[in-house]
Amino acid sequence: MMGWLAPEDIGKQYAVHAVRHGRPLQPDVRLQSAVCLGWLCTFVFAIAFLFLNVRVARHVWPDARRRKRRMPIRYEPPQA
Repeated sequence: MMGWLAPEDIGKQYAVHAVRHGRPLQPDVRLQSAVCLGWLCTFVFAIAFLFLNVRVARHVWPDARRRKRRMPIRYEPPQA
């Protein structure tokens, strides 16, 4: 019999055909260092993406305030 399993099939055993292409079935095992590296790359990409969006949005918004460099205030010495 071929088809989908139904809720009433829970607990029963069925034969399954899986294509392995000549290799034994291996469990998906990830090292802790690979998991940490994946999270680190995701975090770095998210921060870079955020900064890039802010930088582009600054130039796109019509009423964006531009930062102006303030010149230092030069005080005159008191007159004697």
